Amino acid sequence: MNPDWTVWDYELDMFNALLPEFHSADFSQYPLRVRNAVVESFLLHTRQLADILRSSDHGDGDDVKLDKLLTGFTPPHLDEFKRSYGRRDDPDSPRYIINKRLMHPTNIRTDSFNYTEMVEKKLRVVMQLCFDEVETERISRGEGQMKRSESWLLTLVNLSTSSR
Repeated sequence: MNPDWTVWDYELDMFNALLPEFHSADFSQYPLRVRNAVVESFLLHTRQLADILRSSDHGDGDDVKLDKLLTGFTPPHLDEFKRSYGRRDDPDSPRYIINKRLMHPTNIRTDSFNYTEMVEKKLRVVMQLCFDEVETERISRGEGQMKRSESWLLTLVNLSTSSR
């Protein structure tokens, strides 16, 4: 299998495996640091998948990008996803929030932040549509099938981090 698909499958598997954790009866019982680590890991994999879908011109030649995985294919919901994910200089966009509050050591970070609304209202549904469109195209090209360890269709997620 193409090693780029291995990266896609891993990122998607982690994304799908972590999402149900927020719904487990035990999640609120986890120690604070473990809850933070789960939220942060989920957002890391969200960002990785966003970068693959966006196929930006930035990065190195070894970056995994959708336009390399499925040359000539654009998921019908990709533009909607890009609008939802936003720009890196827009403080209200998920892209900015994930980068500035989680991925980079900036002074914008605080001792707590709730990512729930951002994920639920701006990203989750449109990302799933793109994932499904990629899967359909991937299968039609004989590239195999992406891994899906857990159901995506779950209720509201509580994605909060805190140092308190």
